[in-house]
Amino acid sequence: MIGPGALRLVLASLVVLSHVSAIKLGGIAVVVFFMLSGYWVTRQFRTKYLHGPRPVVTFYLARFLRLWPPYVAAVLVWSCQPQSQRRE
Repeated sequence: MIGPGALRLVLASLVVLSHVSAIKLGGIAVVVFFMLSGYWVTRQFRTKYLHGPRPVVTFYLARFLRLWPPYVAAVLVWSCQPQSQRRE
């Protein structure tokens, strides 16, 4: 059985495929991706954080620390591009 991470990778690949080809499965892939992600995040909260001290604060801090570094890296890469190559 494949895990949720592998399934989300397949769904994200379908979205990319729908952008570059005539196969149009991106819409349903996005819906399923977000449904699976919502389930996965809720499951992680319940199993990992709910029984600890200050579960909501700990959960959001962990999410922030996980999402912030790639966001900053993407902004830095984008800002280092010449103005003529930026897609705004």
